[in-house]
Amino acid sequence: MSELTFYLLTPLLMTIPMVFSISGEMPGQDNTQTQSQQQVQLAQVQQAQTQLQNLQQHNPIDVQVGRNWQIGTTWSIETVSLQRQGTMKTQSSPVVWVFTVVGETKIGSRDCFEVVIRCKDDSDRRPHVSIWVDKVSGMLMRVTTQTFVQGQWRTLTETYSPLEGKSTAVFGSIPSLPLDMPLFTGETGSKIIDGMTYEVVTGNVETKALGEVGFAYQVDQSIQPVPEEQSHELSRAKSLVASFNLKDAVEVELKSGAKTRVRQIWVPDQPWPVYSTNGVSESRLLDVTIPQQPEE
Repeated sequence: MSELTFYLLTPLLMTIPMVFSISGEMPGQDNTQTQSQQQVQLAQVQQAQTQLQNLQQHNPIDVQVGRNWQIGTTWSIETVSLQRQGTMKTQSSPVVWVFTVVGETKIGSRDCFEVVIRCKDDSDRRPHVSIWVDKVSGMLMRVTTQTFVQGQWRTLTETYSPLEGKSTAVFGSIPSLPLDMPLFTGETGSKIIDGMTYEVVTGNVETKALGEVGFAYQVDQSIQPVPEEQSHELSRAKSLVASFNLKDAVEVELKSGAKTRVRQIWVPDQPWPVYSTNGVSESRLLDVTIPQQPEE
């Protein structure tokens, strides 16, 4: 029995009265009454198992970053920058970014997908970005950003390492390009994970000086089915991604302290959140292309 199964089943079983003695009968009761109680108990156990199966079937952690990625998979997102002028919110013109899975490589001991990200309209020399994502956990492991400054391209590399050994959610470092990665794996068997910590090392991590310390970040995460309640923000988000089936969609919140920094909507079998906002920018998934496998 998995840790998550035990966690879900225990509260249900705690409501079932214990009717067995070591001999199989309750003291002072005849066999007829004992058998009747056993039948009731058996029915309650079966009901608890059915409820557990339903919980597992509708477990919102049925999404996995990178689960359906393969070399050649491509998707595009549209982003807008959010601006406030007095009491009014305005948006910049939309920018389309194209993501392409180009290969596999190791970051430390982890096998990772490498994804190249380019602006569809590169006329204004927007950043060239590459990310590496753990194939097993979906954790964002590294981001390389090339920016055009003073007539030349300059490269910044950031590597993310969990401080406690387990994979963590990670905040993206480019506000205008949402690269925030939640943690969907069952390492903790929980939909709410608080206190995940990771370290960010800038530069070449392989040549990091002895004793050098990166910047540590803490992230709290919650995952739940997309609520039926139509708040203004959620209603707007749903309208932006109406072309997707949101029946099994989940809403992800990533926080640092008491402040919600990221809110996303994920749909099973989609390679990227169909909607994401970090308060500075907002994005929606436009299209996905998965290469056909050659026939054997």
